[in-house]
Amino acid sequence: DEEARICLLGVPAIFYYLTRYTYETADRDAAGLLTDEMLRKTTLQYSVLENYVSSFHPGIVNTANWSFTDTDVMGLRKEILKSYQQLHAKVPAAETKEDWPLKVYVYDEEEVP
Repeated sequence: DEEARICLLGVPAIFYYLTRYTYETADRDAAGLLTDEMLRKTTLQYSVLENYVSSFHPGIVNTANWSFTDTDVMGLRKEILKSYQQLHAKVPAAETKEDWPLKVYVYDEEEVP
């Protein structure tokens, strides 16, 4: 946290690339799925990244010129979630749908107290 006070996007950038590296080089089983241990490690790293990045407006991350964008962070999140889906469903990676639905509900102003 101290380093983040000095360099606002430096810590998130480090965790983005650390998480991306861990995810891409992680041990996988015979079916090509991440092992449970590596998926937990990747998720923990992503969680730290998300703690920092979620406090910024996406426009700040996208225009900060730190070689990653909000779209990259969300893409990594989708890959990690897809790995959880595959691991828990015990479905080989080659047999899953390319784009599985991610549902987000957006409240109308009238619905929010």
